[in-house]
Amino acid sequence: MITVFTTAITSRLEYVIGFMSKFYGVPVYLLDKNSVERNTSKILINYTENKHEEAFQVIPSGLLEEKGIKDFSPIIEKDFTTGLPYFFGTQKSDFHFDIFSFTFYLLTRYEEYSNGAIQDEHGRYDVRSSLAFKHGFLDIALIDRWLIILRNKLEQSFGISFPQKSHEEDTKIIMTYDIDFPWAFLHRPWYINMMALFKDLFLHRNIALFSQRFATLILRKKDPYDTYDIMLDSLRHLPDQIIFFLMRSGTKFDRNHQINQDYFKKLIQKMSQSFKIGLHPSYYSSAKPEEIFKEELIRLNKIVGEPTKASRMHFLRLKLPDTYHMLLSYGIQEDYSMGYAQESGFRSSTSQRHKWYDLEKEVSTDLTIVPLIFMDTTFISNKKASLLDAQITMEQLIHEVRLHQGYSSILWHNNNIALRKGQNNWRRLYEWSIEKISGGLNTTI
Repeated sequence: MITVFTTAITSRLEYVIGFMSKFYGVPVYLLDKNSVERNTSKILINYTENKHEEAFQVIPSGLLEEKGIKDFSPIIEKDFTTGLPYFFGTQKSDFHFDIFSFTFYLLTRYEEYSNGAIQDEHGRYDVRSSLAFKHGFLDIALIDRWLIILRNKLEQSFGISFPQKSHEEDTKIIMTYDIDFPWAFLHRPWYINMMALFKDLFLHRNIALFSQRFATLILRKKDPYDTYDIMLDSLRHLPDQIIFFLMRSGTKFDRNHQINQDYFKKLIQKMSQSFKIGLHPSYYSSAKPEEIFKEELIRLNKIVGEPTKASRMHFLRLKLPDTYHMLLSYGIQEDYSMGYAQESGFRSSTSQRHKWYDLEKEVSTDLTIVPLIFMDTTFISNKKASLLDAQITMEQLIHEVRLHQGYSSILWHNNNIALRKGQNNWRRLYEWSIEKISGGLNTTI
């Protein structure tokens, strides 16, 4: 058990302490001068500016006693021993920076509320604006690494060892899927298909696409986006998986033309028998949540026959705090959008699932955030990277999650599972990722 003594118990500090307690797998308690309880812990952290002989001191920066959002950027320093970056540095304490404020700043994505935060063409927080990208720590769970260092220092200072975390259910990498296009060619009006065949052959002169479309529509070959049997087969190795369905069409970015067809409804019902089902809110859903988001959620709930509790934004269009206010108001309990489209890695600098802290209302909420560490299209479309580059990156990220007994997610799209692009057969990486996550051998692709 750990006790943290402070001059003021705030909601921000309580949030950080709750995260630390779950990370370490031991109770962490807060005491201040008004507390009636006495310290009975073997480990005492003194989170004040005053020295205490029997306690391990961390000097506060003041961030956790504030309310509201200040527009500032912390000064980044690098630790000489570990090479790890840190900020909120202090002097003459047992730990050289305020790790509580450091954790809060990164975990809450404080920097994304800044007036100077740059957005990309889709209105998303630009990864290039982030401290993690600028200072090269996006590919590591920086909070987790520093908490391990703090744990080691506490063990040395007090001559005791922390118990091993026993809750194995909190150590997972969840395979997830976004279904933007259920089928490439099937289940569209016949005249649209005939027009498309004509355009493929005579207008675009795309023989490969014509052949693929012709094989599906005329020769009754399997639709190239129909990879659902492959996904179902993967459950033998990895039982806990989630599918997010897009429930809208009619815009440039929402083109699921089959949303009202029985084929699509039956697909969702079939997959819901084996997978957890989540909503993939459309591109413009957050603009009019009372109309668009609500309609999409009701449609999906009706099909699966139960309330949907998980969500991931289409195009990863996560805007704080608006998106999470919307999700909470409609009963969503888990979000899987905490990642970047342009880069892989740890957007909130942790491999752990955690509650969202609402900086506007200064309260920890019931919404659980599951970090998204890897997305297929980041490498296929955005980076146009090789299969080997994607595998190396994924392997490093999986190792980082396991190192800290984390709980994170990986994203594949059904249309990319069977994709062959140049020399790259992305199904090989998908199958490798299933084996890797399920604890298989360290094979190469």
